[in-house]
Amino acid sequence: MKIGLVNRWYLPEEWGGVAVSIHALAVGLDKMGHEVTVLTSTAQESLFHTERFEDGVRVVRIPRSDWPWSLRRIPLIGPQIPSLNLLAYNTRLILPIRGLILRLKLDIVEYADVNGEGVCHPLASNFVP
Repeated sequence: MKIGLVNRWYLPEEWGGVAVSIHALAVGLDKMGHEVTVLTSTAQESLFHTERFEDGVRVVRIPRSDWPWSLRRIPLIGPQIPSLNLLAYNTRLILPIRGLILRLKLDIVEYADVNGEGVCHPLASNFVP
C-alpha cells in the first residue's frame, strides 16, 4: 500500500511526541512493506522543497509558516494570528499533497491532525481517503 503521512513536525528537526510518533509509524509501516511518504515542514532553507529518503521513508519538506509573535499585538486581529498562521500553512499543503497523490499514486493519506492539516484534504483530493 502507498501511504502518505502529513504532519508539520518530524524528526530530526522536531523531537516532540507527535514528531516521534509519526516517525515511528512511518518507519514501522515501511518495515511492513508499505511505501511511505511523509510531507512535513522545515525551518532550514537548505531543506525547502527537498525530497529524500530517511530511514527508508520518503520525506518531502516544505517551508514552515512561522509568523512573528509581535503580530499578536495588533488590536482586534492579534489574538487570531496563531489560527491564521495555521490556516495559511494548511492551505499551502494543498498543491504538494495533490502532487504527491498524483505522482506517487498514494492509496491513503493520514493526518496527525494536531495542527488541522487535514482540513484542506478535500481541496487536494476528492478520491483518496
